[in-house]
Amino acid sequence: MKNIVNKKTSAIWVAFIVLSVMIVAGWNYLANHTINPWVVLIANGVLCLVTLLNIAYHTASLQKSNPQAVLRSVMASTMIKLFFLAASVLIYLIAAGTSRSVYAVILSMALYIIYSWMETKVLLQLKKTA
Repeated sequence: MKNIVNKKTSAIWVAFIVLSVMIVAGWNYLANHTINPWVVLIANGVLCLVTLLNIAYHTASLQKSNPQAVLRSVMASTMIKLFFLAASVLIYLIAAGTSRSVYAVILSMALYIIYSWMETKVLLQLKKTA
């Protein structure tokens, strides 16, 4: 199972690297369009980390024979991810004050959708092999 997880999570690492390179390459473009590149880059790293942690959490629950354990892990990880990211956005918006970048938050939400889609795809493939 670990070998399968490593193969599946490699796509997430590749996406993280590609997105990070795109953000760094388009640094001036983002800055010129009132998008704070640091916010997007940090959001990319946090989302990658949370996605990998959720996959590890789901993989452990797939080992159990109780189907309710799998359902609980999916619900718990989704809620944890949502609350953690909502708290991060609130902290950023409060801490940034008037210099906040709303477009960076919107772009970060798009990254959230991308990472959630990738996580779901990996977990469905893991479920097929489990």
